[in-house]
Amino acid sequence: MFCCLRLVVVTIATVLVAGCGIKPKGKTDKPLVNNKPVNYELIGGFRGYLVTNQVIKDRVIQEGIPFELAGYFELKENQEENIFSDITPNLRSLLGINEGNGVNSGYKNNQPNSINMLLWYIALSGLATDMADTCDDHSNLFNQKTDDILAKLCTWPEAESKSDKTLQELWQLLMDYDATNEEFLVWRAYVQSDEFSKNTKKEAILNMVVSILYNPYFLLK
Repeated sequence: MFCCLRLVVVTIATVLVAGCGIKPKGKTDKPLVNNKPVNYELIGGFRGYLVTNQVIKDRVIQEGIPFELAGYFELKENQEENIFSDITPNLRSLLGINEGNGVNSGYKNNQPNSINMLLWYIALSGLATDMADTCDDHSNLFNQKTDDILAKLCTWPEAESKSDKTLQELWQLLMDYDATNEEFLVWRAYVQSDEFSKNTKKEAILNMVVSILYNPYFLLK
């Protein structure tokens, strides 16, 4: 299901990158509040792809290991061939990037919209899936601190995996001090709820990680 969603979104985004995306006059793809488009300029746009990628590298990736969130856009027909490798850099630019020279330079694509939010979801879900997969197969991608926390989460649904201490460690690892403590308490209540406990081990880790990284406190500056 996730693979199919990724194929659809990346294909649509590729069309837009190619300049074929046409928005009807007067239409907006921004979320509406009280029937008015949200003005993200008042709250800040994305940190941007390069900054977000570096933040994740610094917090969870093993030092010296190459890592690109955009790699999760690279759909494969098989293990040897990547069918979207040529357009991955262009997809990355949709997530907020400095482009141009001189008077034409500027920070572009930094405002959330339906396409780039789906692209962020694909990238962050890919990372979260790799983290969840460590329960079955150890990966050299993550640093020791991340591995230690994942080892606790992999005991799901045992008490340690959902304890206040373990959840605080995961939140601190990924979010650091980007969000308020109140935001953490809401997230913790969500993870410790009876409904969330129905998740399988891998589903629980994936949903924990995505719900932190997809949070506006993390994505927006």
